[in-house]
Amino acid sequence: MKRLLTTGVLALCLLTSQFARAAEDQQAKTKAAMVAKYQLIQEAFENANSEDFEKELTADFKAKTLDKRIINRGQFMAFQRMFLDAVTKVHQVTFRINKVTVTPNRAVVVVTQFYDFDVKDRHGRVHRFKNSSVSRDTWVQISGQWKNNFTETIKSTTTVDGKKVKP
Repeated sequence: MKRLLTTGVLALCLLTSQFARAAEDQQAKTKAAMVAKYQLIQEAFENANSEDFEKELTADFKAKTLDKRIINRGQFMAFQRMFLDAVTKVHQVTFRINKVTVTPNRAVVVVTQFYDFDVKDRHGRVHRFKNSSVSRDTWVQISGQWKNNFTETIKSTTTVDGKKVKP
């Protein structure tokens, strides 16, 4: 009986270890996929290309703004297109992943973003725009592809021509 119990405990430990390794492997694969996705988004911003950015969003994408408003994909992309169309020069764009939390078919990513652009206003004057923000992005897996389903801006600091403005 003692031998049977010991064998059962060892088998349980082995199974638990295998599940833990599989979970770690999935976590690592998902984190690598998120790094690749943010690299694609960074390149889209560096090229001021809203179409490449939009490909990373689900059809039912929503965003929560700093003032707690919820906007849909169409509203979000209209703003992105308007902004990126005004970009005359890209000085720097960086994305730094701070944390990734993975569950089956979902990844929640906390990411710090920094943008430094020259943008043209409606009067044709060029201004230096800098933004540093932190967001919580929820990615879902659809047909084997990761897509951003929800983004929440947690904090944001913006300057125009060196002067702080409300984001």
